[in-house]
Amino acid sequence: MATSALTRAKIFVNASSGWDAKEGASDRLYRMFEAAGIHADVEYVTAGVNLAQKSREAVASGADLIVAGGGDGTVSAAAAGVVETGAMFGILPVGTLNHFARDLNLPLDLDEAVRVITEGVSTDVDVAQVNGKIYINNSILGLYPIYRFLKARHEQRVGSKRLALFMAAASVVRRYPLLRVRFHTDNLDVERKTPYVLIANNRHAMVGYHLGARGSITEGKLWVYVMRDRGRWGLFRLLLKLAAGQFHAPDDFDIFPAEEVWVEANRGKRIGVALDGEIDVMDTPLHYRILPRSLKVLAPMP
Repeated sequence: MATSALTRAKIFVNASSGWDAKEGASDRLYRMFEAAGIHADVEYVTAGVNLAQKSREAVASGADLIVAGGGDGTVSAAAAGVVETGAMFGILPVGTLNHFARDLNLPLDLDEAVRVITEGVSTDVDVAQVNGKIYINNSILGLYPIYRFLKARHEQRVGSKRLALFMAAASVVRRYPLLRVRFHTDNLDVERKTPYVLIANNRHAMVGYHLGARGSITEGKLWVYVMRDRGRWGLFRLLLKLAAGQFHAPDDFDIFPAEEVWVEANRGKRIGVALDGEIDVMDTPLHYRILPRSLKVLAPMP
């Protein structure tokens, strides 16, 4: 579907993104899309809302364009309801990191981002899936989900986000939790003891300061990064290398590509899983697969 053929948009904006509805932001969005001949309905959403379901319902109700305004978590949740529907997906990168938007070379200026949605080109990109749940950047097991849990608990106790961040980081290094994980693909069956696993939608840059950047989102591959067990002091040294921009993944990680992978963990039948920064608890074994070119995203004209 050409951009010029789009007629009806449903726009979901994360209410905590800082783009305040009280300041007339939704009216401004409405006017910008109307000027391009697209009728827009703007809805602010809060934490806990099933955004994937809302996106699916909007498409079923006749929206041919779904737009997500927020960070990677918001974009990922909204995109999950658009995958393989034929509807277009647009991004207003008003979050903090905006990894997916940056990998698509989307402008971070709001007016320019709207212009890409109304004048850009449709690009079919890959997404990944684990146990039926869609993600757009990466899924993490081990240290990060545990860190997020501890950070939330410390924040409730001390009331300071910054202090909770340092307390949670110190707790993770001190505890140094390990997973015994088995990976199974069509041509690989290995077991590792590891504190951290990242399963990425296409290859991530894992060197220097350029962590997580992707040269392509259309290679049709998952990339699995498994941290080697170096002990808690090895983890501390790794954190220092990250801070100094001297990180080089092959020094500390086993890395392999796959189109589909099953992951068994020794932590019982359920395990904490981070999907684009949001934490979920899932039954094991975890079944990961790539969905090649299954999301139609509006991107800048080449």
